[in-house]
Amino acid sequence: MRTSEYCVFIQSIMFLLTALFGFILISITEATTNQIGKTVRISNVQPRRDTNGDILNAHDGAMYVVDGRYYLVGTAYEKCQGFTNCSSNIGDCGWQDNNFSLYSSTDLETWKLENGNLLPNRQHGGANFRPKLIYNDDNKEWVLWFNFQTPKPNIPGYYTVATSESIAGPYKIYQEQVNVSRALKGDFNLFKDDDGTAYIIYNSDINGHLCVACHIPPCDCGFQMSVEMLSPDYKSSTMENSGWIGAPTVEAPIMFKRQGIYYLLFDRLSCFGPQGSGSVVYTGSTPLGKYTAQNNINRYGPFRESQLSFIIVSAQQAYVTQIGELFIWIGDMWDSYVEPGTGRNVKAYDYQVWLPLQFDNTGNISKLVWQDEWLATLP
Repeated sequence: MRTSEYCVFIQSIMFLLTALFGFILISITEATTNQIGKTVRISNVQPRRDTNGDILNAHDGAMYVVDGRYYLVGTAYEKCQGFTNCSSNIGDCGWQDNNFSLYSSTDLETWKLENGNLLPNRQHGGANFRPKLIYNDDNKEWVLWFNFQTPKPNIPGYYTVATSESIAGPYKIYQEQVNVSRALKGDFNLFKDDDGTAYIIYNSDINGHLCVACHIPPCDCGFQMSVEMLSPDYKSSTMENSGWIGAPTVEAPIMFKRQGIYYLLFDRLSCFGPQGSGSVVYTGSTPLGKYTAQNNINRYGPFRESQLSFIIVSAQQAYVTQIGELFIWIGDMWDSYVEPGTGRNVKAYDYQVWLPLQFDNTGNISKLVWQDEWLATLP
């Protein structure tokens, strides 16, 4: 073989080896990335913004994972001084004919506004708040439940249900007032079990009367929790109820499941108060109970079911989102955003805190720990 031909042969071999090594390196990198997942930084001190640069305006709602994308739904309040108690009136800041917003993200860092008006043309004179979504696999539709407060003083509010073929809406009212087994309904949340059965957890007044501004102790509104099974289409209740759970004078419930254990989280009334609220954890082996109180993860000191000790994180819980093995506690920090230059609070921009829940080997949840920022590994 001539020297020139030999050199060309060697160069060809080196080229093939380099290409092969590069392919192997890329394959290893991709496999490692897929196994470990993407790490993102979650900040609780910087306002979350959408791709337009606007601060997210989605409160007392929830976050859902759909086909690898994250959706944040919440109440869109107005850009004015926020109210901070249960005695606020219809017509106060954002508390009349307000609507719901939906944002989406692929990484929990970059958010796109999908729809800032999930309920178009809804003018009812009252206040819409605490939206929750649930997908019905059989009917291939999204079902939206939310609280509605009537515009007339001292008239109890109720739950309204709307539906859409798309999570981004628009949603059409299916039933204006949905009946559940207990009267004088308050805050609620939805939960879908592994077998597709859905439940609503909600508070209602066991005394049978409307209680106003009972968030300031000592008081006893009688608002107590129960869990109820929904109909197969998720648009109504079966009226099958768990019975009363836990102590009275509570709101802002959450229900989720982890490793066969059902969790309920709720605590004393806050009524949009900047002090936030605690978070008592109840666990059970079936959705309708029996439930046992375990801990208060958002109050200092030894656990007592009706304790009023200092709050750890000045937020009121709204939802727990599961992302793989990660469970994120979401809470609203009412009256927390201060507008630069004016010093006034703006309710539309109130902060929302996201914190990882820590579980021990028995399934008990550790107390919350405030973190300015933390790293989350996504699947």
